[in-house]
Amino acid sequence: MKAVFFIVAGVIALVAMAFAYDMYGAPQFVPAPNNEQELDLGEPLGLVPEFSIETIDGRKASIGDFRGRVVILNFWATWCAICAVEMPDMLNLVDGYGGRVVFFAVSSDNKFEDIDRFINRHDDGLKKLFKSDNVYISLDKNRAITYDLFMTERYPETIIVAPNGDMVRKIVGEFEWGGDEIKQYLDMILRGYMNEAID
Repeated sequence: MKAVFFIVAGVIALVAMAFAYDMYGAPQFVPAPNNEQELDLGEPLGLVPEFSIETIDGRKASIGDFRGRVVILNFWATWCAICAVEMPDMLNLVDGYGGRVVFFAVSSDNKFEDIDRFINRHDDGLKKLFKSDNVYISLDKNRAITYDLFMTERYPETIIVAPNGDMVRKIVGEFEWGGDEIKQYLDMILRGYMNEAID
């Protein structure tokens, strides 16, 4: 009788975990607005917490320095297979916005050399994007930003920060960063911010 109880309890636990993953762990869909749609970002997740980083090439920056631009804040690691696959698309996406979008990639690797090795595995074109003015790759050695500040539990995790500092979208897990949905979403944020600035 006890064995049956444990089997049933185990099945219920597995179903609950699968449901929780589907609800909270799976990538969140970014809707593609049509041209007539008004800016509707939903309820912001709050103002992005202030933090500073030092990039792998020695630049220092604070998240608050980029008010007026969209920030794609990415928590990743070189040992994360999904992170490695999506990184080129993220870099190309940011490059296409000519400075209106900034990429903050906060790594949970153990040392700078891990990131250097990762970058050097790519072709020259991508290496150039890693070092562009709108890309900030940093190492979060003690995970103070990743875990303590943003409570990131699963890689990759990406937060889109609007020009006013509001965190407007959180995407956990694999996502199509080279697709039309995210481009239309970023265009919508930028268009809405420009309208607000004019008003």
